[in-house]
Amino acid sequence: MTVVQSPLKVRARSGGTAGLNQLLKQRLGEVGKCCRGLAGDPKSVHKLRVSTRRAAAALKLAKDALPARKLSQAADLLHSLRRRAGAVRDLDIFLETIHSASAPSTRAFLAGHAAHNRLRNYTNLEATVAKLKTDVAALARLRVGDAKTHHDAFETLIAKHARRQLERFNESLAAALGKNNSEHLHQLRIRGKRLRYTLELAETEFSPLIRPIEVLQEILGGWNDAIAVQPLLEQAKAAAMSVNGAAGSVVIQGIAALHRQAKRAEVKQLSSFGRWAKAWQKPS
Repeated sequence: MTVVQSPLKVRARSGGTAGLNQLLKQRLGEVGKCCRGLAGDPKSVHKLRVSTRRAAAALKLAKDALPARKLSQAADLLHSLRRRAGAVRDLDIFLETIHSASAPSTRAFLAGHAAHNRLRNYTNLEATVAKLKTDVAALARLRVGDAKTHHDAFETLIAKHARRQLERFNESLAAALGKNNSEHLHQLRIRGKRLRYTLELAETEFSPLIRPIEVLQEILGGWNDAIAVQPLLEQAKAAAMSVNGAAGSVVIQGIAALHRQAKRAEVKQLSSFGRWAKAWQKPS
């Protein structure tokens, strides 16, 4: 799983308003930069997706200092971009999986099938970016007004927010360990991202947690990739059967082998998650 490095941390030790505005300018501006830099390649799509999550973390920190209507509009905009980019990202993961297929005929069929679907989803992403161009530019100008001045230091605001995020993360972790199903693991993955992107904003007492959360993201990211590729393989199997007919064809057999590989990867990542959770809960 590709990890995109975070931008520079915000420094504002006087009032929180200056820090929030610097943060919003940085994180929201990055979304616009990634939209303008969208070039069709997997890296630029992934960077756009990550930028929307980092921007969402900034909005959550500033939510009490922003008008509800503008906050809602900004959140909806980021969600639309992230959803479109996510559909393309899933197919990029699928295309990476295809390379491990042993039979050339399987690789050729799946590559054509995936490339067609990726083109369709990428075209939708491009259309969404073009449609929201004006809104994205306005998003980058969103600022906290003087009437909403925060007297706490920026680092204090971060610490308070991080503490709330950490509590929610631990609640999600307990639920995931108790239920051990996809829904709870996915929720934990999202909580982990929100916590990490909050912790990256400034140096706090919680900063040492960044690396363990990154490790968890790598584990659950691998698990999510294995989960996401399986329905895509089922769709490809249906397409192959409509073309080839015979369930025992080389292409169908190759798809079945990739499906088993994805299941093994899923189990492996779940095992890694169990070890991570034990280390996280171990008293320091």
